[in-house]
Amino acid sequence: REKQEKAATDTQAQLTQANQKLTDLEQKVEQQSQYQKMDKDVVDPAVAQNIEALRKQVEGLSDVLGKQQAKITQYEQNEVQREQTKQYDDAVESICKPLDVKYGQKYRSEARELADKAVDDGSEKKPQTTLEAYLLHEKYYIQLSEKAKKTDKKTTTTDNGKGTIPVTEGRDKPGKFQDVLSEMKKTFKIER
Repeated sequence: REKQEKAATDTQAQLTQANQKLTDLEQKVEQQSQYQKMDKDVVDPAVAQNIEALRKQVEGLSDVLGKQQAKITQYEQNEVQREQTKQYDDAVESICKPLDVKYGQKYRSEARELADKAVDDGSEKKPQTTLEAYLLHEKYYIQLSEKAKKTDKKTTTTDNGKGTIPVTEGRDKPGKFQDVLSEMKKTFKIER
């Protein structure tokens, strides 16, 4: 931001200098143009060349001045836009903080997007006060919170025990220990 302000100050200084040069050159061209009214036979060719050179300088400085003015205008527009964005973000932050505590911060981004989308498409009125904005955002926090609760209930599963080996299998096998062990390794696909 400081760099931008310095650039704007430098640009403003350059613009002031260019304005001064332009004014000086315009005065010189005006003085020299009086000589043009004279007969070409009487006017010195060096004076005519001088007038033409001054005219080109004035045109060049006018172009520079126009470019500088465009830069300043663009900078001012960017600053206004940055300031508006900052104010908007600060307002949303002050609205969302209590909602984060109440409903959970994980819903903030999506609730904010839904609220903005609803205002943009016209399904909700644009809030005029902080309270209206709070209520609008809260509506979407609640909506997302309830949706998450329903989803959590659906995804909860219980173990029915079908994925385990019955207790009787693998227990109390008759035979030598080595034979039972090798048979169990084959059954459970253990390679040791």
